[in-house]
Amino acid sequence: MGLYNHLYNWKACHYLFIFYFLLLFVVGCGRSPVIGTHPTLEKDTLLEAIAPVKPNWLTETPERPGYKCFVGKGEKMKEKEAEEEAIMNMLERYAQFLGADYRILTQIHREEIAQKSDIYQTRGIVKTDAEILAGIITAGSEIKKRYWEKWQKMSGKSIEYPYYKYWVLGEVEDSFIKEERERIKAIRLTGFDELMQDIPPNSNLSVEIRENKGKYKVGDELVIRFWSNESCYCYILNFYGEGKVRKLYSDRLDKDIENVLKATAEYCGKPEEIIKFVVSNKSLDIDKALNEVYPMSIIKNLRSQAKELEARYAEKSILIFIVPK
Repeated sequence: MGLYNHLYNWKACHYLFIFYFLLLFVVGCGRSPVIGTHPTLEKDTLLEAIAPVKPNWLTETPERPGYKCFVGKGEKMKEKEAEEEAIMNMLERYAQFLGADYRILTQIHREEIAQKSDIYQTRGIVKTDAEILAGIITAGSEIKKRYWEKWQKMSGKSIEYPYYKYWVLGEVEDSFIKEERERIKAIRLTGFDELMQDIPPNSNLSVEIRENKGKYKVGDELVIRFWSNESCYCYILNFYGEGKVRKLYSDRLDKDIENVLKATAEYCGKPEEIIKFVVSNKSLDIDKALNEVYPMSIIKNLRSQAKELEARYAEKSILIFIVPK
């Protein structure tokens, strides 16, 4: 009897252990895993703003007869830096509206910027070139409206740093925009005729070009064959429209190996287009040259690079005509 009771108690404990083990297993499976989880990122917190309600012009650009409005936005840790970034963004949007680059605007108004900068310095006022340019294009009003917010940056459950969101609204007269387009047209065309005037090669290096038609209708296929008498680097640029430029080719050429350039003819506002071939035995920074404002200054930049590198250098240009259908 004693042995039976001992076995019974042992079996009871054994079954009880299994029951608790299964219970813990089921409960454990029902819980979400802990390993690999991350805290949910909390949203940034608005600390203060210049006005209790956001103005409508932040999302809906105002329309006013005789004027065009441009909104710029900046975001920096310091209020002044956020403001400057917003002004730059507004100017860049204005330049895009004109179909130009911001650098062209600074080039056009460089003398006015310099004059006003001297006046501000005399008065002890600190103004950036962007702020001065904004005042010029908005007829002296600089920025029509401003709005800023101060935010607290959050990362997880920790606070990182405060920063500013800044918006500006610039208002430009339609008559000024019309004048600005003429200024841009003039600056783009500066030196355009010079592009066809290739400088003499400084060595025996040369590039040969074969293009038979010369005149194309929109949609026609343009085929240009070209080769060099030495292995070299070759850059092909297309100058078209009102002083615009695009890179068609940038690669190495093997000696006496014919290459073929194909493109579809498109009319871009002006029938005459220049395709200029530049070859050099040393690699040139074509992207650096393309940062220049004037069309002719791009070529002058490449010439200057070749001179500094003491490279063997040559050019050849062709003129083609593309007419609308």
